[in-house]
Amino acid sequence: MLGLFSKKAMILGAPAAGQLLDITQVNDPFFASKNLGDGVAVIPQSQTVCAPCDGRLVMVFETRHAFGIRCGEVEVLVHIGIDTVQMQGQGFTALKKVNDRVRRGEPIIRFDRERLSAYDLTVMMFVTQPQALRWQKHLENSRVEAGDRVMTGERL
Repeated sequence: MLGLFSKKAMILGAPAAGQLLDITQVNDPFFASKNLGDGVAVIPQSQTVCAPCDGRLVMVFETRHAFGIRCGEVEVLVHIGIDTVQMQGQGFTALKKVNDRVRRGEPIIRFDRERLSAYDLTVMMFVTQPQALRWQKHLENSRVEAGDRVMTGERL
């Protein structure tokens, strides 16, 4: 009976270790204006980008600069860098493949910081299919590790 009234929150973790920002603070007006959805960004300190939640990898761009995960009813897009698509996949290594089951904090893409040094490597995470959830961002910690809670979604 008590289960009928409980709310189960969905937790999204940081896609990388580094400095946490609100998505509106990234250096690209298209992303900052939430055209792909609301979210957060991380200025990465490592070269590994991880799954923000437990789910299934539903897409890895051919250029490996972005991937999508389905977490229950929610879809999340992780995009590595600004204009990095121009590298046509050079400097990116996929560690998982489409349809793989992944866990929050598990490495998905590794990138070569030296090879991509001409680009802003900010890692952006967007909730592209928010469903019937109210999202709260947890921006109080400016320094995060991959998998640390950065957003929570609760049923409306």
